[in-house]
Amino acid sequence: MSTAKTKEEYRGDGSQKDFTFDFVYHEKSDVKVSLYDDTTDSYLIQTFGTDWDFKNETTVRFVTAPPVSPISNPDEYGYNNILI
Repeated sequence: MSTAKTKEEYRGDGSQKDFTFDFVYHEKSDVKVSLYDDTTDSYLIQTFGTDWDFKNETTVRFVTAPPVSPISNPDEYGYNNILI
């Protein structure tokens, strides 16, 4: 049994706005984008059309470039602060 890929993870650098993904989705509304919030110690879903949009079918573009990863415990969470 194969498992389909369902997410991409990235580390923000404060300047990159475009992030690609290669998983299959049925509707654009199926794609969710989240940023890690160090204050709440969790990933917060970003608003489509306000915080991000599609550049093309397999690339999301943030309105404002995600910051450098604020994750302070990389052993527990890794360095990635962007989830698609």
